[in-house]
Amino acid sequence: MRRVVTPLLQDLVRGGRVVRVRVTGHSMSPFIRSGDTVQIEPLVARVRFGDVVAAVSNGRLLIHRLVSFGSEPLATRGDVALLDDTALAAADLLGRVTVVVRGGQRVRLGLGVERILLAWLSRLGLLRLLARLREKLRA
Repeated sequence: MRRVVTPLLQDLVRGGRVVRVRVTGHSMSPFIRSGDTVQIEPLVARVRFGDVVAAVSNGRLLIHRLVSFGSEPLATRGDVALLDDTALAAADLLGRVTVVVRGGQRVRLGLGVERILLAWLSRLGLLRLLARLREKLRA
């Protein structure tokens, strides 16, 4: 998402509020697509490998998957991105994406236990290859 994160959004989530935002961009496709609405919940537990998180990076809202284990710096990556994002500190995280809504319907794939496999595939660059293959087969 390329918009500048407003202090209000940060204050809401860090203050314990659940927020919904419409996303733009294709880095999380096909699990989160441009135009989808995501629900961001404050972090009440430690983030886990494969979680889709909302973070502030260079003043912008980032919705990507956590692809690192353990301590800081944290690594996130769009599911179809070539490389990890700039390293993040835990303080950069706003919350966890818990719901994706597309066309008024809740999308169930990508946030459950399958998130672990998706994180590994993303980390290895295989989700990008699968996405490209899918596009070629559709053409």
